[in-house]
Amino acid sequence: MWTLGPAGPTPPASLMSRSVLRSRGSGARLSSSASSASDTSIGSVFEEGGAVGGAEERDPDDPDFSDGEEEEPSYLPAEIRDKKHENLSNLLLQERSSLGQLYLLNEMTRTRSSIDLNSGETAEERIEAIYLESGVRKRWMSVRYAAALLRKVVDCLAPSLTGMLVRGKEVTIGVFGYAEHVVTEPMSPKDLVKIIYDMCMPADPIEAVLQQEIIIYLADVFTSQATLFQGMLRLRIGWIIQAMKNELKDLATVEKLNLVTAERRVEQLSPHQVKQLLIYVLQDIDSRSALSTRQLHGALNRVPPLFYEKVYNILKRACGVNVRGKTLLQVPTVHEVSGQEVQFALKVEELLSSITIPEYRQVIVEMLMVVSTVLERNPEIICSSVLKLDEVMSIHHTSGVSV
Repeated sequence: MWTLGPAGPTPPASLMSRSVLRSRGSGARLSSSASSASDTSIGSVFEEGGAVGGAEERDPDDPDFSDGEEEEPSYLPAEIRDKKHENLSNLLLQERSSLGQLYLLNEMTRTRSSIDLNSGETAEERIEAIYLESGVRKRWMSVRYAAALLRKVVDCLAPSLTGMLVRGKEVTIGVFGYAEHVVTEPMSPKDLVKIIYDMCMPADPIEAVLQQEIIIYLADVFTSQATLFQGMLRLRIGWIIQAMKNELKDLATVEKLNLVTAERRVEQLSPHQVKQLLIYVLQDIDSRSALSTRQLHGALNRVPPLFYEKVYNILKRACGVNVRGKTLLQVPTVHEVSGQEVQFALKVEELLSSITIPEYRQVIVEMLMVVSTVLERNPEIICSSVLKLDEVMSIHHTSGVSV
């Protein structure tokens, strides 16, 4: 569990342990979107068990039991991409890692709809077997990867999304660094699942399942701790996951762990630990460094109070605001909406969505707040052209002035 330290919530040391974290319980279930294949719980209400390093011997029937660290795959997805089917089949026979087998099976089925393996089973049957076995052993990365290949669906997904939409939030689906789909109104479970898998599978199959988990947890946290979402109009699921990865990367720097390994730790955490990490990154903690804070707020798309109204005031004094090649023009914007309307806030978010680096987005937000203050204190200033934020940022950087 997360503990409360002198400077705020502190993640337990076991979060960064290289050993598989043990957990118990049952919770959100995954069902197959394609068939009536048997379901198995990947959990949602879990508690950490044991100490870091050298756990006591346990009964395999104990729900806290974990049989150790997941074996590293022999090949990563990029290393087997576009290999011949016969070569993949031979590699599959030799692969001991469950995750490695899933990588190979995914590549084998990517171009063929139906495959019979040398063992006499189909590729889907092998994936289902790995999914079930990994669930028993609590090897969460394999569970999620197999669930994605089987197109599993978390229960109550559509109602959870709807709950956030009716509370005035927008939600985007898609992997960080790739295209996103903006959801602005309730959707049927079938349509929502299609969007999630279409947006996530080509970039990172695990995120097709992880993003479902995050939607469920966000809706749950929203119900009990709505104040954590202040200043967040658009919930970008892929960016929130990136914020969680950044948080673990900071912890890895402290612990001197491998950063690539740390970046994948979110996928290896139990569902309960994923939820606890999500809550942790949503909290505004003073002990974070300036860079970490900017990365976090930028990834969460969090803005300060009255931010949109201040951007509106800038727009009334300039012909427009431009960033990363996208422009929000003064006309007709100020004639169509007021600075207090949600529609204007969404226009600003659409402008900022062109920024692909979280900390840069946050610096731009801070810059807009500064520009607004300057204009408020100097009413005689009028900008007769479009305010190009990238150019202003470049001038600040060249002159050594920090925002």
